[in-house]
Amino acid sequence: MRQRVELGKKWLVGEVAPACHIARALLVSRQSLYKARRIRRAVVKPVPRPVVREVASDVRVSPESMQVEDALVILARGHVAYGYRQLWSKLRRAGYGVNRRRCSG
Repeated sequence: MRQRVELGKKWLVGEVAPACHIARALLVSRQSLYKARRIRRAVVKPVPRPVVREVASDVRVSPESMQVEDALVILARGHVAYGYRQLWSKLRRAGYGVNRRRCSG
């Protein structure tokens, strides 16, 4: 297939015949005669980030001691498997005035 496309490209550059006739004779699509060949690059896999669970157990989350953003980070690191709904619930129980969409801290 690739050889026929390369031959068709040479014929097209040499103006042997119109593209539709070349494509029909070589049994390839007209698009393949115009399309540039793609160079394949090596796939670089992202390096996974380490899970940081270094949260002191004596740290208590409260509105008087820290802001909402800091409390959210501490709770998220302490409970890695929790989603946003469980974290939202923990913040509400700790006394923060948070909404599911917006924090008012």
